[in-house]
Amino acid sequence: MALWGLTDALASVPTWETVTESFVNAKVDATNDEIDLGAHSFETGDKVIYQSGTGAAGTGFTDGNTFFVGRLAGSTSEIQLYTTLANATTNDGTTGLKALTADFGDTSTLQSIPQDIYYVDTTEAVIEANIDKGLRSPGWWKFSTSDAAETFTAGTALTTVVIANTTGGFTCAATDIKIGDRLVVSGTFGGTGSIGSYADPTTYSVSAITAGTAPAVTGFTLTTTAGAALTTVAGTPTGVTYTPSIDTGVRYHAEHLCAIKTTGTNDTGVDGSDDTIVEG
Repeated sequence: MALWGLTDALASVPTWETVTESFVNAKVDATNDEIDLGAHSFETGDKVIYQSGTGAAGTGFTDGNTFFVGRLAGSTSEIQLYTTLANATTNDGTTGLKALTADFGDTSTLQSIPQDIYYVDTTEAVIEANIDKGLRSPGWWKFSTSDAAETFTAGTALTTVVIANTTGGFTCAATDIKIGDRLVVSGTFGGTGSIGSYADPTTYSVSAITAGTAPAVTGFTLTTTAGAALTTVAGTPTGVTYTPSIDTGVRYHAEHLCAIKTTGTNDTGVDGSDDTIVEG
């Protein structure tokens, strides 16, 4: 599995994923270590490679140097360069900031280096573990993973839920939840109404928001974590607590960028220096 910059050549990456922006010396603010690129598509955290273009490289710069972009707040054109991704993400204009001098040649360029682009060849595309991650055909893919807990909204425990008059519907005091959040229902069910074949405890998934908006949701529906709709009877339950629960695990994000090329060195077979399966 080829990650750009480790095995595959820059020229073979989809061009819209390797945007190049140029600047002239007059656009370098050496006092504030800023570069004015005009309108550009770089985002904070993007990795870029520097080329001097016409004339000499600026002091401290060599062709092929890599940096990380920090966009200036409130500006659509100005950026700073950082030495690490962590520094760029913090983007405080100080820590890890690359110093600039006013001695760049003209037409210097910064080209983005995608960190999540993989080339899947014909052999790798039929490996079951890759298919399970969503990499189902040869070509270029954008692939990343995330912790499922990252999508969780920590809200107020739902301790006063009333079963509504619609199947699977619930009302609550204003609460910060969203579709996909999990709720653990625990306690001994009393009062009136019912929730399907409820057993203590049961984890349900918020399948829809029916009233209000985050952080003040006042109505929602639940399904089982397997996606089955709940059957409920209207009423006022007692003794049952509805508590938001973090959904743990890894989620895969795969986007097919373009089909396999017909020529090149990485079109067929598993490259010797590549990973057979995408890590993560």
